[in-house]
Amino acid sequence: MKPLTASLILILVLLQCRFWIGADSYLKVRKLKKTLAEQQEELLALENRNQQLVAKIESLKQSPAAIEEQARYELGMVKQGEKYYQVVEPIE
Repeated sequence: MKPLTASLILILVLLQCRFWIGADSYLKVRKLKKTLAEQQEELLALENRNQQLVAKIESLKQSPAAIEEQARYELGMVKQGEKYYQVVEPIE
């Protein structure tokens, strides 16, 4: 009876080792799932950014007003006869 009990305990220990430490261990699977979730979040954020960029490109292709707005915002361009005022907050 003792050899049978010892054999069963040994088998149980070996299975537990494989479960916690082996190639397909619980810890590795959990880490991979966490990494996958992080990458899916990043992918979703990048897809949203891509959609915004595509919408912006389409807007620029179709509307001269959008091009003018972009030039004014990014390059600080002004029309002929306009005055440009820049308000600077004082540094405290």
